[in-house]
Amino acid sequence: MKPDKLSIYDLFQKDRRYVVPLYQRAYVWNEAEQWEPLWDDIQRQAEACMASKTGSPKRSHFLGAVVLNVQKIVGSAVARSEIIDGQQRLTTLQIFICALRDFATSNSSVHSSKINRLTLNEDEKAGADSSFKVWPTNADRSTFRLILSAKTPEALLKESGLTAKSELPRMIGAYVYFHSQITAFATSVDDPDSVDRHIFGLFQALRTGLQLVVIELEENDDPQVIFETLNARGQPLLPSDLIRNTVFQQAAADPEHAANEHYADELYAKYWHHFDNDRIENAIKGETRYWHVEERQGRLNRPRIDLFIFHFLTMKTGKELAIGQIFQEFRDWRDDSNEGLEAFLSELKRYASIFRSLISPVGEGRAATFRLHCCVEVLHG
Repeated sequence: MKPDKLSIYDLFQKDRRYVVPLYQRAYVWNEAEQWEPLWDDIQRQAEACMASKTGSPKRSHFLGAVVLNVQKIVGSAVARSEIIDGQQRLTTLQIFICALRDFATSNSSVHSSKINRLTLNEDEKAGADSSFKVWPTNADRSTFRLILSAKTPEALLKESGLTAKSELPRMIGAYVYFHSQITAFATSVDDPDSVDRHIFGLFQALRTGLQLVVIELEENDDPQVIFETLNARGQPLLPSDLIRNTVFQQAAADPEHAANEHYADELYAKYWHHFDNDRIENAIKGETRYWHVEERQGRLNRPRIDLFIFHFLTMKTGKELAIGQIFQEFRDWRDDSNEGLEAFLSELKRYASIFRSLISPVGEGRAATFRLHCCVEVLHG
């Protein structure tokens, strides 16, 4: 592994794509645990830059580490790196920079074009996937594209079909949060010149005050092993996240399909896409993905996808399983199974449809009657 220390500016000012692999989880950061502490760090460094005669703080602040797997450049394509660890952090930083860019543009700041260069690869066609510095996992791409192109919080909410009183999806919530914090910070003094000075302070914080350790994998490093090791800490991955990671890493490395570089993407689109992308109309606790809304299982709440996989494995193994050990149980079952990967995914998708009809029945059919009867039984003890 090759480590380097880079400022946020250094990381994003080059023409490069930082791509989140499809098997990684969707965006999960929230205000209390991540956005607010990150904003506090940014504001503190911006104030230090503004107070310094040199425009740089006395000490830079370390935001954490990012692990990248650099991909080979094909033809004239923009340089590309897969994010093995740090995707939540890089995505959030891009959303923050987008909010700063939009605030700067709406206030006719002289710094807006410099900030814009940190969000887009300018030599790429506008709106093309390759034009975005960070490209999140499949479940978040349409929302991320809206955020990067909306230009104001009001336009973003309108394009998303939301209102200021709606419970916002996490990515949109992040943009609205950072835009409001930037606005409050930059307009704290009633002086038009002060707005641009505060914008410059935030920009300087990105240039000189905030740093990441960026680790690039070398040829003999195993991305899968490193991914699992790094994600044994911090905010835990869902069992379904780990299962998805394992399944599609296996698909990408399948020697029988080595000639088809899109094999894993094709399997994902056919069999797993709905788990990440099926949406509900109104967010529940900031969550709009149907399969990631929590349901009660005993004393605890669990995402629907984890509950489904738990019941699927119980059916397949015929054993009484511990819901807290789903990933380990899945690995043990798959290691002993002779079923092909695509056959397994096809069966999983079929049973997911049955499971969904039981927990979210539509109309007045047997499933709806059964669920209503169960609810009445619970209410009456």
